[in-house]
Order: sequence, then C-alpha cells, then structure tokens
Amino acid sequence: MKYLAVLLITVLNCVVLFFMSLLAAGGDGSATGVYMVWMTGYPWIALCSIGSLYLCIRGKGAAGMKAAAMTLPAGYIFAILCILASVFIGRLMPNLPEFDLACKNAGVHYISSPKTAVQSIGYDWKPGTYQPYLNYFEIDKRGNIRSAAYYGQGLSASIKFIEKRCNTYRCENEPMPYFRRSDGKQEKIPELTADVLLKYDTVTIKENPDGTDRMEKVNIVVSDRRDGETLATLRYVHDGKRKRVCGTTSKGVMSENDFISRAINMGTSQPPASSLTE
Repeated sequence: MKYLAVLLITVLNCVVLFFMSLLAAGGDGSATGVYMVWMTGYPWIALCSIGSLYLCIRGKGAAGMKAAAMTLPAGYIFAILCILASVFIGRLMPNLPEFDLACKNAGVHYISSPKTAVQSIGYDWKPGTYQPYLNYFEIDKRGNIRSAAYYGQGLSASIKFIEKRCNTYRCENEPMPYFRRSDGKQEKIPELTADVLLKYDTVTIKENPDGTDRMEKVNIVVSDRRDGETLATLRYVHDGKRKRVCGTTSKGVMSENDFISRAINMGTSQPPASSLTE
C-alpha cells in the first residue's frame, strides 16, 4: 500500500508540474521556459520518487510518503535559492572587456545653454533603428542595475508640443514618418519643427542570434535647431544580460529626462513614480 501511495503522489506531482510549467511560457508564445521547467522538474521528481521508494523498502513507509509529498515544495525552494545565488554571484562577476571599453567615454557633457526659452522638443533616430525601451536606471557602485523603467517625455508645462519619429514597423516608409503630440492630441507630420532636437544613435556591441545576450551603447545629442548649437551629449552602455549600466547623469542614476531638463535649462525632472525592477 505504501508503494502505491508513493507512486500516486509521483503521478500527481507530474501532473501539477505540467500545469505549472505552462506559466513559464513566454509572452511571445515561446516555449523555452516550459521546456526548461520540464528538463529540471521531471528529473527532480524521478530522483525524489526513487528516494521515497528506497525509504519504503527500508521499512520507513511514513517517511517515504512524506518525502514524496514534499518533492515539489522542496524543489521550488531549491530553485529559488539557486536563482538568488546566481544573481548574487552575477553581481560580483567582472565586466566583459567589451563593456569596459565602451564605457571609457560614457557619461554626460553639458556644452552650452539655449539662448532663448525652449518650447518644443523633437526626438529622432536613424530609420531602421529604435529609441531605447528603458530610459531610467538606478545602479550600485559596480554598475549593477537595481531598478529600471521607461519614463515618458512629460518634462514641463512650458513645453507646448513634443515631436517624435514613428515606430519603424508602423510608418518608416510613409510620407509623414513623424508625429506631434500637443494638449493630448496627436497628428502625423512630414518633418520635425521643434526648437530642440534629441538625436539617438544606438549601437549594438554584442548580441546573440536569439537576442538573449544584448549589449548596446546609446549616444544622445541635444541640439538647438534654431541656431545649430549643440547643448549637451550623453553616452551610456547597457548590458542587458548581465544587467549593468555605465554612464550616469547623477550619482547612481541614469535618467534621460533629467539629462534633457538640465540641457534645456529646466532643472531636474522628478523620478518616475514607479519603476520596473530588472
């Protein structure tokens, strides 16, 4: 009877693991996470079941059934401990040479101030590239990311409108590849007309074919379109896999909006109300 109980618990563990693994499916439909759960979970269940049956053979049926029942909880706790250990070890690992090389000229440089008040800002980047999906990082002394977020371009009430290139997959080849946002309204426009231009140049330093190991350098130049003067530059490097950043705008912080605010003489913008922990 005790052997049958262990086998029934094992079957139940397998069924529960199967349904739990479905939660690991990627948002894009990828089943990589599911397969990872299967490749680690089912061998763990098999190993624990063999141990439980061994206890039953040794006349410790109650202990064997308890061991079988604790298979999934123990596996979950072990997995959490492994994740925490890997994060801790990862934070102590040295930077890649490519990261250190790209970081040599990282940082912010304020060159000049606009001669007249700025009332509009334009955001642009090369066709076929993109605007970074994160623009706010909090980092520790080693450059490890503590938190990261995207902070919308709402800088000041004195900014009458904001212009921006459309997403490349939506309107790259359209006759009006930009849009203007003002007073909650949005309209397409053929070219940028804002007082100040924020130009992005995102360079991929390292990337696996599947995109899991991406390191990129972001160069941002703020210029006054009215007189052609460069106001400020910012360069930072983001190692997505190792979760590190260099090139800060203030101590322990890389904030694109703070950088823009200072560049156009508007002080410092407020940090985001909430951030997405990486």
